[in-house]
Amino acid sequence: MRVSVITKSPALRAGLSAWLQEAGFEVTSSLESASLGTIEQAADVVIVDAATASLQRYASRAPAVVLITTEAQDVRTLRALRSRGWAAIEPTCTRDEFIAAVGAASAGLVALAAAFAAEAIPPRLTNKRAVPVLTRRERAVLDRMARGLLSKQIAQELGIAESTVKFHLSSIYAKLGANNRAEAILRAVQLGLLSI
Repeated sequence: MRVSVITKSPALRAGLSAWLQEAGFEVTSSLESASLGTIEQAADVVIVDAATASLQRYASRAPAVVLITTEAQDVRTLRALRSRGWAAIEPTCTRDEFIAAVGAASAGLVALAAAFAAEAIPPRLTNKRAVPVLTRRERAVLDRMARGLLSKQIAQELGIAESTVKFHLSSIYAKLGANNRAEAILRAVQLGLLSI
């Protein structure tokens, strides 16, 4: 994986480059201002220090971007650029957080520091659909129900009474606003509680 580090800070460049090399990444350029042609041809991931470099100038040319910032507005800008994969981390991140962000962006995923998470969630989801909180046992029952197991089979697999399974099912239905198993599974998928 080829990575370019764009920052005016020599100390930051050296530190990030060292972390990247230790993790097995190839640092193709570690420049104050790499040419756009260099980035397009040589980098799979571009790391941009928002404090010292133009986010739009570099991020718009890179397949994947890791932004180092303290500003939520930068995250909104990065999100609008629609890179294949991107991450936004704070300058205070740890080595492991940094390497994880680079790996996620290079794989086409989005990775965010907790402080920036609200910037990436579409408002329609945060305002209109609250995701219900299921207990650990309810999640286990829901997962097995989605696999097509009957109440008796779920009880055997979890080592609980069948009446307890039915209790959990009624709680799941109430929390998801469902009347039956099919509705519960459909709503759980829509809310991101189950993946198919």
